[in-house]
Amino acid sequence: MAKKQETDKTPPTRAKKIVRQGRRPLMTDWHDPFLQVLRETGMVSRACQCVNVGRVTAYRHRDNDPEFAERWDEVLEEAVDEMEREAYRRAVLGCPKLKFTKNGEPIYDPATNEPYIEREYSDTLLITLLKARRPEQFNRPTQQTNVNVGVQVNLTTSQLREKMAESPAGQRMLERLAG
Repeated sequence: MAKKQETDKTPPTRAKKIVRQGRRPLMTDWHDPFLQVLRETGMVSRACQCVNVGRVTAYRHRDNDPEFAERWDEVLEEAVDEMEREAYRRAVLGCPKLKFTKNGEPIYDPATNEPYIEREYSDTLLITLLKARRPEQFNRPTQQTNVNVGVQVNLTTSQLREKMAESPAGQRMLERLAG
């Protein structure tokens, strides 16, 4: 009878448990796959669906496990960085777009006989990026209020400027007129 060859068997890894006072421990074997999907999508609900865990459970784990909460925040930051890179690409570098006739036929470049491709840019994304990066310059208030009080004012231009400089709203208006 041949002797069985001994193999080095490591015990299976167990899910990390978070012990909470007076309650059952929380099983965390879904944390890594959850965080991977969260990194890829930036969406908690999508990550929960992919690992078959409810949103309430995910947030409960986040509340009870500071390490998990920290990793959650890190992967969300990475997801937002990726979204920002994509927004920049679409706004500044543009996206190639095939051009078609009204009948749906592709348009070909007469010089190369290749399909005609134009780069399409997103002004909306560009404005959004500028507002995020330089809010003091690009997030100017757009709401205007016009009030007709029916009073005739007889002031010189310099007198009017002095009166306007007495109030914060008047100062802002003077700044806008100057710049």
